[in-house]
Amino acid sequence: MAPPRMFAKAIRLLALLTLFTGLMPEPSQAFFLRGGVAAGGGGSTNLTFPTVPAGGALYAVVQQQGYSGNAVQARRASDGATQDIGFASGLMDTSALDTFCASTTCTFPKWYDQSGNGCDAPQATVANQPMYAPGAKVRGKQGLTWFSSTARFDLPSCVTASRQNVTVLTVDAAQATADTSTILGLDTTSANRFALANRSAGTTLYNNSAFVNSTWMANSQTQFKAVTSSATETRIYLNGRQSSALATSTNVTMTGGYIGRTDTGGYTYFGNMFVVAIYPSVFTQAQLNTEAAKLYTLFDISASNTKRVLFEGDSITWGQGSSIGVGYPQRTEALITGQRIDVQNSGVPGKRMSVINGGKAFTLVYSYRSDYAKNVVHIFAGTNDLTLDGATASTTYTNQLLPYVAQAISTGYSAVVVGTMMPRTDCTGACETERVAYNSAITGGATANGYTVADYAADSRLQNPNNTTYFATDKIHLNDAGYDVMASIAAAAITPKLAANDNPSPNLYAANDNSPLAILRKRFRKAA
Repeated sequence: MAPPRMFAKAIRLLALLTLFTGLMPEPSQAFFLRGGVAAGGGGSTNLTFPTVPAGGALYAVVQQQGYSGNAVQARRASDGATQDIGFASGLMDTSALDTFCASTTCTFPKWYDQSGNGCDAPQATVANQPMYAPGAKVRGKQGLTWFSSTARFDLPSCVTASRQNVTVLTVDAAQATADTSTILGLDTTSANRFALANRSAGTTLYNNSAFVNSTWMANSQTQFKAVTSSATETRIYLNGRQSSALATSTNVTMTGGYIGRTDTGGYTYFGNMFVVAIYPSVFTQAQLNTEAAKLYTLFDISASNTKRVLFEGDSITWGQGSSIGVGYPQRTEALITGQRIDVQNSGVPGKRMSVINGGKAFTLVYSYRSDYAKNVVHIFAGTNDLTLDGATASTTYTNQLLPYVAQAISTGYSAVVVGTMMPRTDCTGACETERVAYNSAITGGATANGYTVADYAADSRLQNPNNTTYFATDKIHLNDAGYDVMASIAAAAITPKLAANDNPSPNLYAANDNSPLAILRKRFRKAA
């Protein structure tokens, strides 16, 4: 039997929750994190969003309470056949997908609207359809995967809202944070553009021609993002944190649009989507907190004992060459068992070490989470400097890599892991000599400069770019098997650095975060 003091704490927590949100605590969900950490113990997995008025729509891989239709329509590549896929225990039925897609690949021609408004989102062009990627689950949840520069769903004209009377709620897991990738773009014209996107500068709203930026970086785990826009203000939300109030642009009626891109056809989304809800109304702060709390539980969005691993790099880090858009950062997280890891993939194709070093003050500072138990950074870059710019090993190491390492340490990262560069067929002769010298500098300077080495170049499987067992056909990037090898090396280097917490009692939100939900969480901790 629990001691009386524990009952008292529970009662105080319940009272606070009821007082400040009008809610009873949501039950935890029964699913498992990637990496093998159990996440909760039972309860319904259904969404319980408010009724969506006419003009709105609800697309989700989790079943809305009271909805009896299908989740998605799937199309298999082998014969072009399609099949509607429903739900199993409240989640998109992956067993049905696995059966239908056996021995072939599948894409999604349609995402069904669960609002009752009949605004299903189609994509008739096969090349533009998001894909089914069973290996891309995030914390036990299967999303719809975007891994094509043209992938999108087209919103029908029955989706319509005023720019000064709209709320958007989303749950996604971005492939990488430094891309500009659009989650949702309302309307099909630039004059009426209203688009929620992930950018290197943070989560952003394109409001007509204006940018509404936050400095909150998206990551490769599930995140709740939202926008509310009224006649007086516009705000962005990410995992409970809210932007300051910003002026709303001139009112227009927005009709149709896209899931996964903007009206320009660019800035396509890359990653996994789970929920996109469009309400032609403005949620109050209390309503937003209510729905956020449900989604935090359902999709296991929490900072409790979480440890951030920032992966900085180029197209290798981004995951180019993977068939499902899952590079070595996400695969590394899957191998680190017994830890709750929040991966931020900041890889960008073509990125140089010189560019990473030049932007280090922004990326390192805004990626650092003082409310997390630990922060570690992994840097894999330099091959583009040597191959494409003709830089020398000495200059790249001394003038670019080492200043980045020093900045990471001074920012507060408890560990820095540096990867060695694999060969590539477009780097031969003098370039190959510089690559070998750069790797020698990395391995030789670790102790003196306070970093750990992930020695990818020393693994025999990654030493021959003509070996298509591990390398992609371009003989520069890796394929899925190659990224698995990288992940095993990265996990071996990173795991020991996560052994102890820098912050033994991490809060969900930073001390300077005074949003209503953050204040509520802080009061929970104080009461307990």
